[in-house]
Amino acid sequence: MSDYRLADFKGLVQQAAKFIERYNNQKGIDVKSVLDIYVVYENPTDYPNKFVLRKCAITPNEIHPEETVIVEDTLEALHKHVPHNMARIERNILDEPQIIEIWL
Repeated sequence: MSDYRLADFKGLVQQAAKFIERYNNQKGIDVKSVLDIYVVYENPTDYPNKFVLRKCAITPNEIHPEETVIVEDTLEALHKHVPHNMARIERNILDEPQIIEIWL
């Protein structure tokens, strides 16, 4: 199990996001987010007995959860919705108990 949790990456991700934003501004590129993450929940209060995938867009200053979620009965079915180029991070004991993994 990882010794890290999502909150541990917030500062690093925000620094990277600011760097990318500055680079994009110099090149004249307009983007709404610089990094997308996917958080997998098991049995969250809004979808009991289900697995839920929530996408979040990270900008230099904030994390913006998208309103659309994917709900499945099994973790295997939910994994089919995670983009293939993502890397999995296991949850930390300090994360919310419903979070079971994060994809960057």
